[in-house]
Amino acid sequence: MEKETKQQLNEDEEILEELPISKGRLKQFNDQKHWPDAYVVDGIAVYGAEGRILIYVDENVEKFDVPEGVVNIYHHCFAGCEKLQQVRIPSSVKRIGKRAFYGCVSLKEIIISESVYMVGEEMFMHCSSLEYVVLSSQITEIPARMFCNCRSLKYWQLPEHIKTIEVEAFRRCYSLERLEP
Repeated sequence: MEKETKQQLNEDEEILEELPISKGRLKQFNDQKHWPDAYVVDGIAVYGAEGRILIYVDENVEKFDVPEGVVNIYHHCFAGCEKLQQVRIPSSVKRIGKRAFYGCVSLKEIIISESVYMVGEEMFMHCSSLEYVVLSSQITEIPARMFCNCRSLKYWQLPEHIKTIEVEAFRRCYSLERLEP
């Protein structure tokens, strides 16, 4: 019992960025100590910081329009949404966290708004149906393993100001036919 208590204390002390996200996120959303102002909209999404941060999206969603006014799509926000096929990202979004779309195996196409200047590592890792991606021209770095295991990725438009492509950014992208500047 004491070992479990110490483990819980250690988990509680983790920094917010590193919090794991469980399966069935909305059904089990109990992260009020880290997000005291969090609220659920239509049983589909959890928002924080007065609606400026999209924290979680229900894993059964097939299409999602991020509302105007959201500035940050949080780490792991859509992770595990295996039915997700389409996402609209408005011009208010500035940052997209790491593993935001991790394992979205039905996602085929995404266009990242020009307002986005920072994206997290492994953002599209294991998005096996992803074929087409357009990134904001403000992005200057392709993070590590961003497209790792995106086996269907055929077309990728290279933003003009890219300075760095990190390790394994395109690992196992077997269908990649072209990169265009």
